[in-house]
Amino acid sequence: MDPLAEKYYDISPYAQLGCNPINIIDSSGKDIIVLNAPKGGQFLGKSHGHMAVLIGNDKTGWRYISKNGRENENSNVKDNPIVGGKPKVDKDKKFKTYEEFDSDKELSPTYSQRVRLKTDSDQDKAAENAAIESAVSRYHGIFANCADIVSDALVAAGLDPGYVTIYGTPTGIQRSIPTSPNERIKYIKNNNKSSLYPAEEGNNNSQSQEKKPTWAEILSTLRDWLMRNPCIIVK
Repeated sequence: MDPLAEKYYDISPYAQLGCNPINIIDSSGKDIIVLNAPKGGQFLGKSHGHMAVLIGNDKTGWRYISKNGRENENSNVKDNPIVGGKPKVDKDKKFKTYEEFDSDKELSPTYSQRVRLKTDSDQDKAAENAAIESAVSRYHGIFANCADIVSDALVAAGLDPGYVTIYGTPTGIQRSIPTSPNERIKYIKNNNKSSLYPAEEGNNNSQSQEKKPTWAEILSTLRDWLMRNPCIIVK
């Protein structure tokens, strides 16, 4: 039921967006927006992407949360690319409206890939707390990177974090999450179809159709799974 139903007596309280979800955006609705900058995360000459999350609505405002690598770019024994280190975090940037974020010339242009998911206030609160907790934890390029704060937020909100099912592993069927943000965002969108924002779902029907992963994606995901499970011995 629409929590603002008393303002629109001429419309049924059960009719979301006046029965026109494609052309009308519910600016006061609760949402989680997964952001991905596909050209970010440069490593060995390849872009792996950079993920962040925007949580909130146009009534109470939006909070932008991002984990931006290690704070100390120099390396030492306890802080280096191999063992990880203290993170560089954006967790205090807030925007009154989504349009304000979209007009931010520094942030918005880089995030050309976005997945908007419908949530409620309880989900938003849980997701925000989980994202901040994950963002301030130690950074590691594989085990605790920018995409992991997004997945942690989604799990806290009861949504799929971007799981991929791997068949034929030494322990049978397993679920893993791609390390690369550019790969992970595909599965986040595909696995949360029922929570996709109506307008986005309508505008991306052709892209959201189920498709089989390529061999490159399978091998990449398997490699990530093995790296996350180093105790598994392949006989």
